[in-house]
Amino acid sequence: DVLSLIAGGAEQLRLDNGNATAKFYNDISFDADKGIVNQVSQVTEWLPDAGGSSLEGSIVTNAKMQLIRTDSPPINWGALSAAKLMLPAATAGKEYIINWSENQSNLSGKTFSLNPAAGGDELWKAGVTGPVGINKNTGESIHVICAEAGIWSVVSHT
Repeated sequence: DVLSLIAGGAEQLRLDNGNATAKFYNDISFDADKGIVNQVSQVTEWLPDAGGSSLEGSIVTNAKMQLIRTDSPPINWGALSAAKLMLPAATAGKEYIINWSENQSNLSGKTFSLNPAAGGDELWKAGVTGPVGINKNTGESIHVICAEAGIWSVVSHT
């Protein structure tokens, strides 16, 4: 067998020996002493939605771990009291673990929810579809997976 190394594109490195392929990406690393380590990204930008009824934050990276922060920069709530974290389009194979950071500010009387992307995606938790409320507890996490295009499923919410 011949081992070829290919670098570039969305993959950082691909090992291909003709029988099997291993792909390595820049947001996941492997180490004998650590196992698999996923990159952590932060959701820090919260902007008014088109209707002006809530603020929206979006997951914009492929990092598996997403950390919700409201302190850097501080959310400008204006007259609004609701914030929605929007999932990206539900593509089969995607997975996120969304964590509530200890780095928060100005949350009294405010509500947060996790929502599917606009355009027909669904978010299911315990047999019910719709937004999932976030309790705003430090360390709270919501693990979502997409096994079928258009459908996010909550695996756990702690």
